[in-house]
Amino acid sequence: MSIIDWVKDDANELSEHTSAKCAEHGCKLAVDGIQRCVILKAGELAGSEIKMCDCIVFWESRKLVIAAIELKSKATHASGIHEQVQNGCLKASEIVRSYRGKTLARDWYPVILAKRWRPKERDILKRKSILVDGMKLPIIAKPCGTHLKELVED
Repeated sequence: MSIIDWVKDDANELSEHTSAKCAEHGCKLAVDGIQRCVILKAGELAGSEIKMCDCIVFWESRKLVIAAIELKSKATHASGIHEQVQNGCLKASEIVRSYRGKTLARDWYPVILAKRWRPKERDILKRKSILVDGMKLPIIAKPCGTHLKELVED
């Protein structure tokens, strides 16, 4: 059983947090045409005590693509967003470690999608990084509606 099937399996408590889309208040990550993908509502996994990104996406492509996605329907502010995406990556890493099957090599994508970007805020976020599985990763800042394939190809 692949990690995608395992997350979706009704015997797994994660299955109740899956969603067909990663969208909040008019901002979304486009995933149309993508097969072997599962989206988790990350906020539901964390509860109210932890600042968490909106969605965690697992996509089996050539590698296992793992994206922690924060969606902003208004102009974004850099404060607090870094922590939300970092926590999303940590949660996704925890999920991968709890999976007992064999996983593909992993590629991580800490992502913030926003309707409007203030140039200063975007620059601040691009200078920050996320630490996951011992790797330091830059935050990807894109407009709402960006397709998952576009994130992976950039």
